[in-house]
Amino acid sequence: MGTVRAEGLRDQIYQAYRSRGYRFITVAHPGAIVSGHAVIEEGAQIMAGAVVQSGAVIGENAIVNTRSSVDHHTRIGRSVHIAPGAVVCGNVEIGAAAFIGAGATIVQGICIGQAATVGGGTVVIRNVPDGVTVMGNPAKESTS
Repeated sequence: MGTVRAEGLRDQIYQAYRSRGYRFITVAHPGAIVSGHAVIEEGAQIMAGAVVQSGAVIGENAIVNTRSSVDHHTRIGRSVHIAPGAVVCGNVEIGAAAFIGAGATIVQGICIGQAATVGGGTVVIRNVPDGVTVMGNPAKESTS
């Protein structure tokens, strides 16, 4: 399901097939570093150079893209896409179908809402509500 860019649509397609009894493999590139104490759920994709630390949970159909990192005790929801080079610090929660742009940084303890979008290069220091798009350093809600 990694080829569908719109996370909401990717999630709908995934759920439709799951409801019909289809199963999805979980893929971790051999060049990824995944802790033996992390949980990687069905259909998740961990790309080359990605790092997933101890206690992290990567949800169903989620993508942890090239050279991104997910630190300890972070929960990544279903169908989340973490773009290349993003840094997700410890104890972060990211809701279903959210998108984290390339090179974004989410500091520890932050909650990103469902279907939220974090623009590329953004530094998130405050929680982001469901469905909101943020950009900049520090992150601010986008009005366009």
